[in-house]
This record gives sequence, structure tokens and C-alpha cells, in this order.
Amino acid sequence: MKKLFFIIFLISITFNVLSQDFNHEIGVSLGAVSIQSDYKERDNDLVGAYRNVGFITGVSYYLSFNSDYKRWNNKTVFLKNHFRLKLDANYTQNKFVHRGKSIDLNYNAEAVKMASMKGSTKIYSFGAHVEYLIFDSYYDKKFEPYLVAGFYYNIYDPEIETELGDWKDNPNLLPTEFLNEANNVELSNSPSFSFGVGSRYNVGNVTLFFEIKAQKFMSDTIEGLDPQTGENKNKDWLSSAQVGIVFKLN
Repeated sequence: MKKLFFIIFLISITFNVLSQDFNHEIGVSLGAVSIQSDYKERDNDLVGAYRNVGFITGVSYYLSFNSDYKRWNNKTVFLKNHFRLKLDANYTQNKFVHRGKSIDLNYNAEAVKMASMKGSTKIYSFGAHVEYLIFDSYYDKKFEPYLVAGFYYNIYDPEIETELGDWKDNPNLLPTEFLNEANNVELSNSPSFSFGVGSRYNVGNVTLFFEIKAQKFMSDTIEGLDPQTGENKNKDWLSSAQVGIVFKLN
């Protein structure tokens, strides 16, 4: 029993010190997302990607240095005024179709298969990021523009469908470039690296923010496709635009 009280005492002291040294915040966000994948506008890859738009939602925990704490000295003032740690978890859902004049205006067998094909993916992401505040961090400052960079561990669950029937029973219902090892709809995982820009708007104890971020996966099967053709050799990308709200905990 004495050991238990001693452990509780140490934990309380630790949290007390952390509350003095650091600021703790929690946030929620919602936004739009687009995945640069192998579903695309056959005549314009970039346009096709941004037509396949999904949504992203997440929760975040922020840890920043307490600007008012007197123990900081001149050697660490830049660190406490310009950096913030962010731990976040996101859920992303995106649906895909093939688009383009070469599909819509073509009636050969491959074009029909392409037009009949659609897919989706669900991504669960857990990450750690560092935010660099462009200006000094003070709570009485309204706008806080920042740069952000970090990494995610992603678990993704893709699906492929075709209006022509059950492609798992008859794989030839899919376009030729997506046959055999060119598709993978198993639950999988992949790391990714991300970077972006954003800005906070402080209103009392509540903070609003807007953030644009790009995310590069170390996998090319996020949407379930991995064709071995030359134009599809790159890994999948994700771009998102999110708005959110942050609450200060201390």
C-alpha cells in the first residue's frame, strides 16, 4: 500500500511539473481529402485525382512550451516560442472512379471495363508532427501561421467493384492492367511522411485552425491497385484541407 501511495505521489508531482513547463491542448478537425492514385482522369492525372474527393476527420493532442514559465532561459527561448508537438489520429474515406474522354467517348471492351469500375478505401492514420510557428508564440496573438512536418503509421482497407459482376469470381471483368498482382484488396499498412502549412486563430480559450497538408505513402496499393505500367510507377499521395477547433487544457 505504501508503494502505491508513493507511485501516486510521484505521478502527481510529474503532472504538476509538466503543467508548469508545458501547455496541453486537444483538438478535433474535419475536411476534404483527395488521393493521387491509379484511379484518374486518363487524359489529365491531376484533374482526375481532384475529382475523386473524400473526407477526413481526426483528433489531436498538442504539447507546447509554456512561454510564461520563468525557468526558460535565453538559450531555449527560440525553442519555446516557435515549436509545438502534435500527436494525431485520423480517419479517411475516399471513393474512386475512372474518368476522361478516352473512357467516356470510347466503346471498346477495355473502355467499358474501365468505366464500369469503381473503388474505395478507408485509412486509419496515427502520427506525430512538429509545428514550426513562423512568429513568436503568445496566447494573446490572434493569428498563428505555421509549417508542419511529420510521419504517420497507416492501416488501410481498400475495395474494388465493377458494375459488370463479381470480379473475384471472374477477374477478366477488370481492365487488363489491373489483373493478377496489379490489384490488392487485403487489409494492409504503410508508413507515410507528411508536410503542410496552416494557421490558427485564437479566440479566448478556444482556437480555430485551417491546415493544408500533403502525405506521401510508402505504398502504391492504398486504393487497392498497383498496375505495373510506366505511368503508374509512383507511390500514392494524399492531400487534405481541414478546419478544426482546439481547446486549451491548462
